[in-house]
Amino acid sequence: MTTDFADEMPGTVTEHAEMNVSGPDDRPATARQLLDGELVRSIEILANTSIQQGAHLLVMRQLLLVLCDHAPASLKAEITQAFRCGIEDVLSRTDDKAMPASFYSTLLGEFNAYMRCL
Repeated sequence: MTTDFADEMPGTVTEHAEMNVSGPDDRPATARQLLDGELVRSIEILANTSIQQGAHLLVMRQLLLVLCDHAPASLKAEITQAFRCGIEDVLSRTDDKAMPASFYSTLLGEFNAYMRCL
């Protein structure tokens, strides 16, 4: 089950400021309490989305590794060349905009794992 991040995003601060939300002892909640609640909810949504994406990627990685293992030898050379060209294309697209080091490290780590399999 996937979650649409936009559907889960909390309302605006203005919407919440107009709500009659009570805090402890039935005192009206402060704007700070409302913002803190919204921040916690946003972090939970992002964490769940990251976990879901991680699960999707793990399944895809396992499938690709199995496909690499079972690909006929006659296709492996062609697959290797096309894969190498695809990664070079991805890297060339990042020339204009610097990406964090973790992007390159992860990209090359995954590339090398599949190359060893092929």
